[in-house]
Amino acid sequence: AAPPIDSPVFVTPADAAALLAAGTRFDGVGLWAPTVVGLTGVENAGHLSVARLSAATLDLLGVRPLFGRPLAAEDDTSATTVALLSHGVWQRLFAADPAVIGRTVTVQTVLGPRRSHSVVVIGV
Repeated sequence: AAPPIDSPVFVTPADAAALLAAGTRFDGVGLWAPTVVGLTGVENAGHLSVARLSAATLDLLGVRPLFGRPLAAEDDTSATTVALLSHGVWQRLFAADPAVIGRTVTVQTVLGPRRSHSVVVIGV
C-alpha cells in the first residue's frame, strides 16, 4: 500500500528521473538530503543544519533568493558545488555582507566520515 500523504517518500535521483520520464503527472520532482556541517575559517560557525538540494526543489516550492542567483539545473551536475545561505546564517556568520556572493567557503561533514570540500556562495 502507498504511504500516507503526510509520510516522507524517499527516492534516489534515478527514481526521480524515471518518474518524470514515465510521464507521471508531476510538475517536477525536487530532491533534498539533510545533513550537518561545520564551516572552516568562519568564526563562531559551530555546526549548521543544511540540505543538499536538486535545482528543482526550491523552484517547485516557489523560493527565490533575496539576492544572488537561484540554483540552476547545471548545478546538479557541475564539478563546482554551490550554496545558498539562509538570511540568518548570512547575517550571523557573514555580517550581512553582500560581497559573500562568489566567496568560496570550506564545509566539513560532521556526521559519518569527515570530509571537507569547497562550496561557492551563489545567493542568500
